[in-house]
Amino acid sequence: MAFAALALVSCKENKEPEPNPDATKLATPVVTASEQTENSVTVIWEAVENAQSYAYKLDGPTTVEETTTAELTATFTELAAGEYTVSVKAIAPNEDFIDSDYGTLKVTIGSETPGNTLDKPAVTVSGQTENSANVSWDAVENATGYVYKLDGPTTVEETSTTELAAELTGLTAGEYTVSVKATAEGYTDSEWGTADFTIVAGGSGDTEWIGTWNLSSSHKFQLLIGAGNTLDMAYAEGSVDKTITIEDGADIWGQPGAYAVYGLSYIDASIPAYGKVDAEGRFCLHDYAAVGSDSQGNTQTWVMFTGSDAETGGDLGIVIGGDWVFAFAPTGNTVTSVATDGELANGSYFVALAMDVVGVPAQGSSVSIYNPIPSDLPAGTLTMTKASSSTANISASAAASPMSIAFKTMAYRFAR
Repeated sequence: MAFAALALVSCKENKEPEPNPDATKLATPVVTASEQTENSVTVIWEAVENAQSYAYKLDGPTTVEETTTAELTATFTELAAGEYTVSVKAIAPNEDFIDSDYGTLKVTIGSETPGNTLDKPAVTVSGQTENSANVSWDAVENATGYVYKLDGPTTVEETSTTELAAELTGLTAGEYTVSVKATAEGYTDSEWGTADFTIVAGGSGDTEWIGTWNLSSSHKFQLLIGAGNTLDMAYAEGSVDKTITIEDGADIWGQPGAYAVYGLSYIDASIPAYGKVDAEGRFCLHDYAAVGSDSQGNTQTWVMFTGSDAETGGDLGIVIGGDWVFAFAPTGNTVTSVATDGELANGSYFVALAMDVVGVPAQGSSVSIYNPIPSDLPAGTLTMTKASSSTANISASAAASPMSIAFKTMAYRFAR
């Protein structure tokens, strides 16, 4: 009987454990290709919760037997051309879990284009000056970044960005090719998209902004004396006509590609406004460009006069935003403006109506107005017609020294 009891115990100890009916199956790994060449591919997969490790294999003209790894990536090299399937599964750490199903990825090695290669960007160059150009490109589906480079008399090494545009500065005259490719983790980089352009010494390239322009406006922004000898503002129909001269302003503003715009200020035609060509080739007049200081220590700054309605003006005020106010599309010798608009910090809407110089204090909620009262500023839609391509001989000294203006100083509260 003792022997029989021992035999029964031995049989019980050697019995296979039954599977855990409550075990949780691990999630299937999501597999993508991070890099691919003509004879290799690197794949990655997302980490699976509770996985102890992973098993991967490769099926195709070249095979790789199932291999275990604790990493989240695997590289297959020296592959023959053809179609492949990469399979990855998550391995359970104990009996409370079950190995996952295989996550798979199909790749093509060789002459055929891999299905996970990003599209080639379409590249455009605009706004050339004598030493700069703007390059932009269309967004590529699934791309998370881009790399651009420049070849020519001046070169730019490969530079990464998440933007859809770049400014190329410090260029010398000559022929250039700019190249852009799309990148993203889990995808093969796109082919290089390219565009050719020319930098012409002593002048702009495709966009001839430098010269004299006749400006007219659809409306006028009026600064008036109101009740109690306070400043009043009005927005009315009727054109304000001016002669505008655009010159190379790199020396004034301290940066390549900057333009000086004379004739826009009602206060003094020799006060330069700041202009710049954007990535779309538009000529933009900017606010928040400082041109001096007054005796009270206020910074004399270009600002935008704004309203809450583009047609009627609506609620009028001043916004200091540090962005462009008017932009002119490059459509030939006659160009028409579009105005910037947006939302203030309090959630109210504004649209730019006009611009001129005011005194901005370091602190406080008011600005100093230098304009003679009454005065009419060109406002609404501005139209400029090219009068000549020669530049006027206007001194830029107003940018370097404080303006001496004897008009009565008035205050108006910031719009934001």
